[in-house]
Amino acid sequence: MHVLATPCVSALPTLQSFFLHPPIECAEGDVLACDIEVVRRKDNQRLMDVAIRHRLEGPRGTGKDRLTCFHIE
Repeated sequence: MHVLATPCVSALPTLQSFFLHPPIECAEGDVLACDIEVVRRKDNQRLMDVAIRHRLEGPRGTGKDRLTCFHIE
């Protein structure tokens, strides 16, 4: 999964990869549904907190929601 973040001072995009841990076992026809929230930290606007809520949906049913958090410096 890649999230594209474009800084205000540059026209060139910066890619950031977020690895979900533990890895998710997928089968053909499965879909990884994600909600991504990116919030600038109040103590330093250059730092960000990223929360990814994700679940696996597929022919075998829907998995439980999982939450993975990152602190970007």
